Amino acid sequence: MSLIRVFISAEITAKEEISNLQDELLRRAQLDSLKIKVVDQENFHFTLVFIGEVTISSLEQIIAGLSSFNFSSFNFNFSRIGGFPDSKNANIVWIGVDKTGERKLFEIHRDILQELPSFAPSEKNIFVPHITLFRIKRGVLNVESMTAKIIQINIQDRINEITLKKSVLTPSGPKYSNIITVNGI
Repeated sequence: MSLIRVFISAEITAKEEISNLQDELLRRAQLDSLKIKVVDQENFHFTLVFIGEVTISSLEQIIAGLSSFNFSSFNFNFSRIGGFPDSKNANIVWIGVDKTGERKLFEIHRDILQELPSFAPSEKNIFVPHITLFRIKRGVLNVESMTAKIIQINIQDRINEITLKKSVLTPSGPKYSNIITVNGI
């Protein structure tokens, strides 16, 4: 039985601006001692629901559920840099959104889970609206000290599309392809 790895994402349009900020962060942080995997610009997105590996019949259920999904497009601002598992000992560095964007992304996340309840992640997976900028492969990073020099993030964006993506893991990183796209109203 063939399994397909999938997730549902909200697509952004300000990929070049995020990439420029990513470059600035890497320059300012002087990360020579750390092994870093930079996320490619074309892979920037908000993961709304990571589903994982599914069968073709489950994939068809997801497609059917998303085909009837409705959401309103909205504007938001990127507002902060953070890290997982926390900002003082990060091995993942991300950019987050303002309160409006966060509220809207939480609403869409909740509505998708209501539409597709059998594909809801376990309770331990808490939804944090973010776009991953890079991963630290060796060591950890204090994101708070790295971003202390940045006065303000001034990047505006709009969510117009929700996409079901196929994810293929390769040695050079994940490769994503769109299965179905739902446009906002």
